[in-house]
This record gives sequence, structure tokens and C-alpha cells, in this order.
Amino acid sequence: MTKFLWKTAIAAILLMAINCSYIYAQDTVKQSKVLDELLQTDSKDRLIFEVAHANWSNRPADTQLKWHSRAINIYLMYDIALNKNGNVSFAPGLGIGTNVYNHNKEFDVNDEGQTFFSTLEETVNYDTNVLSTNFFDIPLELRFRTNPDKLGKRFKVALGFKGGYLFNGHTKWVGEARFNTDLTTEKFKNFTIPNLNNLRYGYTLRIGYSNFNIVGFYSAAPLFDIGKSTVENGIKPFYIGFSFNSL
Repeated sequence: MTKFLWKTAIAAILLMAINCSYIYAQDTVKQSKVLDELLQTDSKDRLIFEVAHANWSNRPADTQLKWHSRAINIYLMYDIALNKNGNVSFAPGLGIGTNVYNHNKEFDVNDEGQTFFSTLEETVNYDTNVLSTNFFDIPLELRFRTNPDKLGKRFKVALGFKGGYLFNGHTKWVGEARFNTDLTTEKFKNFTIPNLNNLRYGYTLRIGYSNFNIVGFYSAAPLFDIGKSTVENGIKPFYIGFSFNSL
């Protein structure tokens, strides 16, 4: 009787093990199919990461920006299809954009309260002289896509507009001491920049294939408040670079 019970228990355990293995195998197959479907589905560009060269148009002739002046943006967007195949869609979003301008000037204010660029003396040595602007952005895009190719990928064009609000703007200096004569070098940040525009708004363009795109932005808003700069019509920021799109 005891041997019969042992054999019965062992048989039950083996049967349960086989059943669990079968169920696990089925779940694994289902998970694999879901993963394959996700990988085969082309991106809706819900997550966008941009890296670009930043510059200024309409700047004074003797104002130079170094090649590593940059724009870095990250956006979450919601893609709303406007037709059955998703060839046309509208996408609103939210995100943060940072521009770092490496330049050869410094900011000053004249008697009329206007901001202007003053020239650094040629004998002044420095490693870093930047203006950094950081915005909360609301991007909007009208997107056009081709039908998927054999790889399930699409060519894409997105025309857009974005507006942003400045939450941080500052200059940074690392170089020869100019204000504290007891030092040989100085490092400091200035968070009070006269007449820096708190708003930015302008036009965007993305063109590319699959997850990789060329991206551009041109600001319709000047860098400094309208009428508060000695530059006629104001300095207009822009950038050109690359974006990686996912999800």
C-alpha cells in the first residue's frame, strides 16, 4: 500500500511538471510573438531626442559662435492618425529644450536700457564663455509618411511649430580673472541677463527614414525682448542637426 502511494505521488508530480512545462512553453511562444509584432511595428515617433548645432541669424558681423554651440531637446509626442493607413497624422507634445551658445562677446546695457554685445579684449584668455537657455516646450507637428517598405519602415516628413517658456537662462565664464584680482582664473555663472526673452516660438522641420531624421528649427522670436536690443529686428536663434525617434 505504501509503495502504491509513493508511485501515485511520483506520477502526479511528473504529470504536474509536464503540464507546467507545456504551459510555460505556450506562454513563451505567445511572448515571443508579441515581441516580434512590436519589433515589426514601425515607430510612431512618440519619443524624440534631438542633437544639433545651434547658431544665431542676424547677429553682429564680429560676433562668432564656436562649432560646438549646441541644442539638445527631448520631447514626448502623441501621434493622432488622420487617415486609415497612418500616412498623415497630427502630433502635439511636451518637452524640454536646451541651447548652449559658445560666443566671443559679453552682454552689457546702454543708457536706454538696451542689451548689446561688447567686445572682449584680445588679450583676455578664456576656456568657456557661453549663454545657456533652457525652455519648457510645446511642439506641434503635421506628419506625412510613405507606406511601409519591405522592412516595415517609412520615409517621413514633419512640418511643425513649437513654443516655449524660459525656466533658466545664464552665462558661464571659465577663464582669466577679471573681477577678482586675487585670482589667476575665475569660474562663475550669471543668472541675471538683461532683457533675455522668456518666450521662444518658431518653425520646425524633420525629414528622414525610420527612426533617424535630419531636424531643423528657426525661431520667429528674438533672443532678447523686442525693442530691447541694439540689433535691429533682433537676433534669431536656429539649429540644424539630427533626431532619433522611438516608440
